[in-house]
Amino acid sequence: MRLPAFLLLAALAGSGCKVHMPFRFQLAPKVAAEAAKARGTAPGPVALRWVPADFPDRVDVQGASGYIGSISRTRIPTGVAIASRVREYLETAVGVDPGAARVVTITVVEAKSSYAYSAKAKVHTIDRGRCSLRVDVDDGAARWSESYYSSDEPGGAPPTPTEVLDGVWDEVSAALARDVLRRLGGAPAAP
Repeated sequence: MRLPAFLLLAALAGSGCKVHMPFRFQLAPKVAAEAAKARGTAPGPVALRWVPADFPDRVDVQGASGYIGSISRTRIPTGVAIASRVREYLETAVGVDPGAARVVTITVVEAKSSYAYSAKAKVHTIDRGRCSLRVDVDDGAARWSESYYSSDEPGGAPPTPTEVLDGVWDEVSAALARDVLRRLGGAPAAP
């Protein structure tokens, strides 16, 4: 009886099992409050366009940094996480309306997330996260290119399994949204 159980476990490990994590797709309360303080600092509303158009739906399946084995494959929603946070920030600060006269086009040149699992955790918990984002932005009046990077490696256990990676997405998304607001005419203060 032990042999079939071992074979089943070996088959699952080799079949590319994926770990599904409970990611958050809205801004952290602190960042949402920052966006609310920026309300009215720039003219709005704006229409928000992403290039490629499917970036807001992008989900990557990848392994944890430094971890070998197909059982570590995790769905990492880099595009979903960044696009939803940028939209929420801009919606709060100036409003987002698909029919608005001023269109902000964000062309994603590169977007990468990486993470590592804790070796001590009994449950799947991300204990290190990094995100880099390179974009070209056109707001109808100006064009610019920018790169954003965030990394987080807290000392203690995060309150949720995905808090570390959610936090770096908050930082990158808020930095991009702040730059858009600044170019639109407002100057939100960095936290």
